[in-house]
Amino acid sequence: MNTIMPNMNPLLIEDIFVSICDYTTSLVELLNFCYLSKMHCDIIRSNRWINIEVTAEDDSMMQSIIDNYSFENLFVGPGCNVNLFINKLSKCHTLDLCCTDITDESVKKLKNCHTLNLACANIIDECAKKLKNCHTLNLSYTCITDESAKKLKNCHILYLAGTEVTNECIEKLRSSGCIVHT
Repeated sequence: MNTIMPNMNPLLIEDIFVSICDYTTSLVELLNFCYLSKMHCDIIRSNRWINIEVTAEDDSMMQSIIDNYSFENLFVGPGCNVNLFINKLSKCHTLDLCCTDITDESVKKLKNCHTLNLACANIIDECAKKLKNCHTLNLSYTCITDESAKKLKNCHILYLAGTEVTNECIEKLRSSGCIVHT
């Protein structure tokens, strides 16, 4: 029960609090709001946060993030075994897996991420083809070739620097409306 403003709708209070939190860009700042009350902590744990970039450096940190929060913008450090958490990560809006040891099977599960960074990961053509629904996809410095790149024409933005993709294929992607950075 709200004792300060007894006539105020609790959902309105939650909406106001979430709006305030949306201006928070630091994970530490957001988590500090948990100290206000159990209600605030529950709100933080139950909302999907897209404006805060969260970095998981190792498996225990990743497990804690996945178990307790719902962040949609995650950077997974090379010290984290991304494959252990892939089923939960597949629901992320923005996922940075640069330089991770992601497996082919795990990559296939990320086909619906909006923004996906797999630069410098061990990605092969067969699994790269599955990422055709990503809006923004970074496959720079991977081993992909024209075989998979031509299947990515539905992507809005592609990063293909340091790949085996030919200029001819890049031009075809551009002519289909894809923005390609090399």
